[in-house]
Order: sequence, then C-alpha cells, then structure tokens
Amino acid sequence: MRGRAAAKVSDSSAGGTVENLVRDALRSLVFILGPHRSGTTLLYEMMAAGGSFNIVTARHVIHFDELRRSTNGRGPDRQRLRERFDRLGISSRQVDRVGATPDTPEEYGFLLDNAGGGVSLTMRNFPLFQRICETVQGNHGLDRPLLLKNPWDFGHGDTIRTLLPDCRFVYIHRNPLHVLSSLYRFVTEAVAHPSAYLSLLSDRYRLFVESEFPLRAARLVCGRGPRWLAKAMIYHTARLASGYLRSISKFPSEARIDIHYETLCSSPNATMSAILAHAGVAGGLCDYQAMIHVNPLRVADEIAAEADLVLTKLTPYAAAVGYDLRRLVAAVT
Repeated sequence: MRGRAAAKVSDSSAGGTVENLVRDALRSLVFILGPHRSGTTLLYEMMAAGGSFNIVTARHVIHFDELRRSTNGRGPDRQRLRERFDRLGISSRQVDRVGATPDTPEEYGFLLDNAGGGVSLTMRNFPLFQRICETVQGNHGLDRPLLLKNPWDFGHGDTIRTLLPDCRFVYIHRNPLHVLSSLYRFVTEAVAHPSAYLSLLSDRYRLFVESEFPLRAARLVCGRGPRWLAKAMIYHTARLASGYLRSISKFPSEARIDIHYETLCSSPNATMSAILAHAGVAGGLCDYQAMIHVNPLRVADEIAAEADLVLTKLTPYAAAVGYDLRRLVAAVT
C-alpha cells in the first residue's frame, strides 16, 4: 500500500504519510444510496467514468484478504481474475444485464457482510469499514475521493453522517413500481438460476445456493407463493424508504443531492453535471448519454396485484421524492 499511495502525498503535507492520505480520503467520502434496483449501479458507473473517484470493484470484494496483505499496492492482477471469470463462464451478473468484469463497480456491503459485520454500516463495524477504505485507497494508489454505494444503507444516512461528518450523499430514486418489479424479478432469477458471479461476491449467497433445504424452500415460495414474495419485496423497500425519510431529517440538506433515475436517463449530461458539482469534483469530458441503455420495464403482475399494499406502504416516501404513486398504480391496475 505504501509505494504508489505515498508517492501522491506532498513532502510538505502533515507528516507526508499514507496514514494522512487515508484520513484525508475518509473525510471526503461520497455515498451513492438508493433502494435496491433503483439505478445505483448505473449511477456508480457513470460517476466513476470521469476518473475523479476511486471505487470499490469486484476485484476488491473477491480478493479483499489478498489485497489487504499486499505490500506492493497491487495484489492479485486483473488478468488472473479475468481468467477465473472465463473458466466459470462469467460475463454478466446473470440475474440482470449488468456486465461482470474484475473492474465492475460493487457494493461495500458485500465486504462488510463477508467479514461478519452485516450488510449495513454501523458504529460496531465502523473499524472494519475503515480497513476497507484503507485497502481500496491503498490499492488504487491515487489521492482521489472514494466513491461508495450500498442500497442496504439507503435508510441509514444519519448513522453514516454521524460516523463521517464530512461525507456527502447522492440519493437516487425511481418509480416505486419499477423498483419493486425489478427487485421481484432479480430475486426470482437469483433463486431459480444461481449466479456464479454473485457467489464469488457474497459468502452469504454462496452458502445459500450451495445449501439444500433453504434453496428448495426459496424456490417453493417463488414458484407457489409469488404473492408472498411480492409482499416481502414491498415491506423490504418500504422499510428502507421509511428509514430514508427519517434519516434525512437529521443532517443538513446541503450534504445530499436527490435525483430521479428517469431524469438521469433522459438528461444524463445535465444531471451528472449537477451531481459532480455537489460532490466537489471536475466533470471530465464524458458523454454520459452513451452510457444510457434503458429498456421499457413492465410492472410485474405480482406487484400490480398488491397495489393496495404498495399504496399503503410507499405513498409517504413516493410523495416526498416527487412521484404520484396513486396515478402510477392506476395506470397498471
């Protein structure tokens, strides 16, 4: 970690050490937060494209222990992981159309969970989170802000802000019906056809798909009880959304910017300009329009059938972030 990272620190800086660089990076973290399937991955890719941030990648998640022990700042090379992907037939996440490479942006929640800290950032696992940031920054070896994303922390912005008072947030929101439908399809696909890529990222998922009874039970629920699964998706998303509404009232509004997935897709360059200005970095020369590939998403029948529950659980959140949920529901029921 010391070589390339330390080279970026001026001799006149306080101590001129890697530790100072890490502390500086921890004071300039930017978090992308949104419900699962709201577009956090697309936004992460777009923000990373300009080269203004360091990011957590699949390589960091899969080879974290090796990177942590590395003394040269590089650790396992990308080619070796690419060859592993090739042997396993991995070219996408399989459960959706997102491509999978060693440099695919990924969630720090996997790293927390794989180490036994749970999927969300808490005061208890904060020392682990710090080690994650140190390892990722040391591996990149560049003095740039660290950009992070984790949908599991969508409702925990106040906790993150307490632990990291100088961090900034980029919140992304999407039509709740499309969030729920995409999440429903993601889960059913991940159960019906286990993803080799996700198994490399998540010890919890790997153990689940390698098990006998839990996997059979999940497939039974997906096949014979789709309404149960749809209800679970609604309650899960509503819980995170309620946490979002609660948490944003506890820190200054200037610490965050809120965007709509639909606006990001229809006006990517203008939206990204506002986001990067909020994050305090240069915008680069990217044409973000070229990164937008949106296919129309049909609302899942199982979600539409639970329209009343969707309205009951998600109307306050939808109204707060600018969606007329009753009108959206009426259009599909």
